Amino acid sequence: MTDVEHIQIVRHIELAEIERVIAELGSTGSKSDAKLRKRLEFVRLRYKGYPVLQAADALGINPQSGYNWQKAWNDGGMQPLVPHFNGGRPPRIDDSQKERLLAEIEKEPMTTQEVTRFIHDRFRVTYSEKQVHVILSGMGLRHAKPYQKDYRQPKDAETGLKKTSPMVWLL
Repeated sequence: MTDVEHIQIVRHIELAEIERVIAELGSTGSKSDAKLRKRLEFVRLRYKGYPVLQAADALGINPQSGYNWQKAWNDGGMQPLVPHFNGGRPPRIDDSQKERLLAEIEKEPMTTQEVTRFIHDRFRVTYSEKQVHVILSGMGLRHAKPYQKDYRQPKDAETGLKKTSPMVWLL
C-alpha cells in the first residue's frame, strides 16, 4: 500500500494551460521564472498521474518539497508557487559610506588592517579583514605594493618593496 496517494492534486486549471505557462516561462532567463517553471513541471507530472515520489525523483527534488508544492497548489493554485525574493539582508555600510571610504583610500593608500580600523572608527561597523578584502575588490580596487615598478620610487625602496612590507589598496 505504499504507492497509494492519500492526497490528490486539485485541478484548478486545465493541463493545457499549465503546459502553455511552462512554455512561456522557458523563454525567460530569470531565476524566479526558472523556479516557478520547475514547480509547475511538478504539478504537470501530478496531473498526468505520477505519484509525488516519482514526480519529485523525475525533477531531482526532495520528496518533501514535492509535498510542499502540492499543498501550496491545492490551497491556492499557481500564485502560492511563485517564489518571493525579498532582496536579502541589507549591507552594513551603504553606498555613500563606500564612496567616502573610496575617497579616503584615494587620498592615502591603506593596508587591509588600516581599512578595517578606518571602517570601525568612522562607521562603527566591524568587518573581518577577509570581508574588507571582498568589499574593496568589489569596488574595483586592487591589492598591490605601492610604487612597485615605478620610476618615482621612494628613497627607502629597498625596505618598502620587500616581500614583508604591507600591501595597500590602490585604485
